[in-house]
Amino acid sequence: DALIPEGPTQGHGGLVTGSTGMGKSAVALNVINDIAFNKPEPTPLFYATLEMGATQTMDRLLSMRSGVPYKDIVRPDTELDALENLKKEIEPELEKIKSIKTFRITENPSISLRKLRKMIQDFQKELVAMGKDPYCVVVIDLLTMIAEFSKMVDGLNLAQAIEVAMNLLNAMAKELGIFYIGIVQLNRSVENVKVTSLESIEQLKPQRAAIKNANAILERCRWCISLFRRRYYADAYLDPEVAELVDDEIEISVLKQNNGKVGHIKLLFDGDTFSLEQRQETDVDPIL
Repeated sequence: DALIPEGPTQGHGGLVTGSTGMGKSAVALNVINDIAFNKPEPTPLFYATLEMGATQTMDRLLSMRSGVPYKDIVRPDTELDALENLKKEIEPELEKIKSIKTFRITENPSISLRKLRKMIQDFQKELVAMGKDPYCVVVIDLLTMIAEFSKMVDGLNLAQAIEVAMNLLNAMAKELGIFYIGIVQLNRSVENVKVTSLESIEQLKPQRAAIKNANAILERCRWCISLFRRRYYADAYLDPEVAELVDDEIEISVLKQNNGKVGHIKLLFDGDTFSLEQRQETDVDPIL
């Protein structure tokens, strides 16, 4: 909200980008948790988790909401007392999730825009039957796993095919009155830098050009944010004693925004529960 003031307006969409390990799915899940479960009047939300299975996604959501480490949920202690304690910790959150009737999830990895449209329309019909507005937020992780984003037809190259797919997605958003958030993987070029020190990690910060087929993807979205997690690279390439000096933060930066300033904000990341927390003293800093 601090970075993107206009919010999820009907008929538009935004993008979340980052390299492997930067926390794309975690950020998406935190957004989903906030708007679909934490509000007094939850926002209807449709989640297409195409890269990660629905069970894994729900286990992550349970971990985030309960504070129980993810590993303890997926590989619990088999002692009876431990299992009972685990059940007491996560069951209330599981019941809360089940009680929200305005949340839907699909894990079909071979989905097309046509299938996605049908699923959203079916969801909207259910919302209307509940006496609610058909507006909903649609989160797609990963966006480029949708069939039209990888099919080169009618003589189009991949960039042209993606541009057509983005046009179709935006047309669908306008016709159905939804807002979409697409999760997009950065290309591997951002990892070509050799990491030998904490300072060299800064050279891995993402730029617009690092987005696969950036022009085709960025043209239609209202905003695009990138994610950067220094600790991931420190753990991967530097000595453990040096890596320990780096706070595990996700830096969220605005790469594009039609209405509003560009800027960035840092959130503390708890990898055990996929939770994000803003530092009390952190403000939105403009990118110069």
